[in-house]
Amino acid sequence: MEQNFLFYKGYPLVRSGDCFYYGYMCEPHVIMIRVTKKDTSGVIPIASELQVYDLSTDENKSLRTAKRPSLYAALDLAATWLSRGLPDEQKQNA
Repeated sequence: MEQNFLFYKGYPLVRSGDCFYYGYMCEPHVIMIRVTKKDTSGVIPIASELQVYDLSTDENKSLRTAKRPSLYAALDLAATWLSRGLPDEQKQNA
């Protein structure tokens, strides 16, 4: 069964409820973006605060976190984290 994923800046993006997973699960780390607040003043709820987690796929722990005010800002940060690789202290332990 072939699965087609949405890609953003060369990495797959998958949504599950209020969480987005960004990156390849076979790599050392993947990004999870969780919607923590929604603006419901309009017809469609829009994410107004998101928490971004850089998760290790090997050790099942968070490597770094950040808050962002929009999905675009969160994805932009996530793409930067994935393109730069693991934080320096994680590279030394690998």
